[in-house]
Order: sequence, then C-alpha cells, then structure tokens
Amino acid sequence: MVVAFLVACVSAFLFPAQVASITVDNETNMFLDSQGRQRLWHGINIVNKVAPFHPSLDVFAPGQSVTDDDIKVLLSMGASVVRLGIMMSGMFPDGPVLNKTYLEYSMRVADKLHENGIGTLIDLHQDVLAAKVCGEGTPDWMLNVSSLNAMPLPRPASYAAVEIDPATGHPKSCQPLGPLKAIGWSEWYTTDQCGKAFAQLYGLDSPMSKTFEAYWHAVALQFKGHPGVVGYELLNEPWVGDHVGSPSLLLEAGRAEQGLLKDYMQRMHDVIRGVDKDAGCWPILYAPAEVNNRLMRRVGYERGFLPGAGMAYHVYCVVGTDGPGPTTPTQIKLCNYNDKSQMKQRQEDFGLTWLAWGPRASSPSLARWTPWRRASRR
Repeated sequence: MVVAFLVACVSAFLFPAQVASITVDNETNMFLDSQGRQRLWHGINIVNKVAPFHPSLDVFAPGQSVTDDDIKVLLSMGASVVRLGIMMSGMFPDGPVLNKTYLEYSMRVADKLHENGIGTLIDLHQDVLAAKVCGEGTPDWMLNVSSLNAMPLPRPASYAAVEIDPATGHPKSCQPLGPLKAIGWSEWYTTDQCGKAFAQLYGLDSPMSKTFEAYWHAVALQFKGHPGVVGYELLNEPWVGDHVGSPSLLLEAGRAEQGLLKDYMQRMHDVIRGVDKDAGCWPILYAPAEVNNRLMRRVGYERGFLPGAGMAYHVYCVVGTDGPGPTTPTQIKLCNYNDKSQMKQRQEDFGLTWLAWGPRASSPSLARWTPWRRASRR
C-alpha cells in the first residue's frame, strides 16, 4: 500500500556544510537555526525491533532498510528526516560492554541519509521495555524480574495465568487478554512488573539505569558534531513508573512528569550535554508519560524545564493501534476527533514540537512529524 503525505520544509538548504546550531525556543517551541529561521522536518520512522536491530543498507525492506531504493522513495515523498531507532539491545546485547560495531554501523546509516539531504533523529526506542514483561527495547540481561518484588504477570491488568518459558524467562504468549485487551499490546504497560521495571530504570542504582546513561554517553560521543543529526529523543513512550505502588502516577494527570520520570529526562539530558560541551548543537527531546499522552491529559513538565529542549509526543488513536489501524467509518471519525484533541492539548501545554503518529492520524502543518507508515517501492 502506498501512503502519501504532504511534506513541507521552511529551508531550501536543510544541511549546510558546517554544523549549524539548532535549538528549541521554549516560548514558542519552534526549532530555530543559528540565523533565527524556523526549521521543520517531516519524514518517517525506521526502527528495527529485532536482531540485528538496525536497517539494512543493502537489502530493500519497506520501513526496515536504508538502501538506494529507500532513498529514492523518501526523496520522491519529500521526506527530510528519519527517526532512527538506535536500539539498546544492539548497543549492549550481552552485558554492560558497548558493541562498537553496532554503533559504527548506525553512524553509516546516518551518513548515508545525510549524503542524500535527509536528517536523522536518534531515538532510544522501547515499547513496554523488555521481552520478560511482554515488551521490547532492552536485552534480557538488563532486567531481573525477581528483583522487582512485583505481582505475577499479567496482574493487575488481568488475573489470567501467563505461562513463562523457563529457558528464556519470556512469557510464552503476549496476546492481549482481560478487560484491557481492546487497546492491544499497550495493555502490557499496565502490569505491575512493567511499572516496577520502569521505576528501576528511572532510579539511580540499577544496572538498567546505569546502562541507559552509558548509552547516551556513547551515542553523544559517536555523533558529536555530525551535520546530519537533527536531535536526540531521550526515550520513546515512557511509562509512568510504579503505578501499583503509587496509583496517583496513573490516576492524576501530570503527576508522572513531576517525579522520577522528570529526573530520568534531566539525567540523560545532562549526560549528553556533558559530552557535547559546545551545548545545544542539536536539540534534545523529552517525552510525556504514555498514559497522559494517550488519554489527552495534561502533561506535568514545566514549560522549558530543560532549556533549549523540546517535547516529543505521539498521536495514536484510542482504537486500532495494532495492525492496519481504524478501518470502519465510525472508527476513523473517532480517531480524527482523538487526533485533533490530542494535538490541541499538546499545543496548549507546550506548543507543537515533534510528534510521531499512527495510521490515519491527521498530519499537522506546523510540527515536525514522523509517521509509522511509508510508501513501498513500485
């Protein structure tokens, strides 16, 4: 299926030969270059969630490769950016030792995009954090489920039994179940194990927390001064944290962004800026807690709490997030209302900074955006 979208850019020259400073104006949440011009990027996501955790440079696979054919398709669509997942499982697959080969390969991907006038937004991507809790984004060694002191999976989302494979520690099935199955895979965020795993990430002393700091140190060092990088996204779709231990994180709009999640964003921001001492060469993007994002609720960050940084939010319909998305006229109307309401709320909170959107979402005209669908080669 060919999905077409209108692409606009306010600059005729996206990437000058010299590295140009780009920052976020925290009053307007617009990206500004060193000449004070507003900069807009429109493009796609390329996130490879399974091994080898990077797009192929040689074999064409829509949405999973950056070949010459991909470049032609992207340029024909007017795309000016790729939100590229540089995955934790590729960076630290077997322990806290960096896989330099993977990071260098990711650099080659960014090089190829830049050579063709397409920027790279580096995304630390995860969904429900770990395979052991029916998600992805971190390698198995990083999470010890027994250390969470949590209820068995999938409680409290459902009290149905989930069998665990003793060889891998992974659930044998991650099919949605119970009263929340209508929201698809996102249901697994609501388990006690997932919430407490995120709390470990946001803390200071867990192996996961320390490795996330090491990730951003290595990425910032590798890509420092790269003329094709347009920003760093600190964490895709973060959960609120331990919602069973602290129900207000889930029940109170904005509560999650005032505690450990905010501390995590600040800490990772400081790691990057500690490497990039020239400060602000590329914008850093922080994200709202996923429940506030999906439910169109107020976000708890103070505007401008990370100077020169911007908020990356996502627009997904409350129905049809899996598979082809909403397909019936009623679902489509509901999703269009949902999309507009979400964007209005974010505009009131922070202005439009950067968003990713799902099937049939309405594309805004004054935001940087990257959808989860893209054209196939014909």
